[in-house]
Amino acid sequence: MALVPGVPGYGWKAAAVNTTLTSSLLAGVPTALAVLWTRLRDGTIAERWVQRISGAHEARLDLDWTAWHTFDLDWQRDAAFFYVDGQSVLRAPHPPRGPLGCVAWVDNQFAVATPRGEFRFGTLDAPGTQC
Repeated sequence: MALVPGVPGYGWKAAAVNTTLTSSLLAGVPTALAVLWTRLRDGTIAERWVQRISGAHEARLDLDWTAWHTFDLDWQRDAAFFYVDGQSVLRAPHPPRGPLGCVAWVDNQFAVATPRGEFRFGTLDAPGTQC
């Protein structure tokens, strides 16, 4: 899903989402209004609103996926730091305070939900050997 303006809702990413922020709980009606507004006008307002209430921070990872890489995550009280091969790729302020969770999801199915209220589902061609 595209949660951060300027970062596509697909591909390999380092990401943190914190929906436990108080603002997330109170944002139901304003979010619906922002999505409606963007269906009619500019999408920037809803995109920024969704990012704010979801606490989302993302960075796209453009790597050679046929090579081995080292991934590190430094989860601290005030920020989470993501590294690939020793290089910083993302600093996410205000990470969730609960136990660490990691999701690695690889398949050829997709579901798209945009801040503009668009929904799509389908599959992508996966040519070649998969492992």
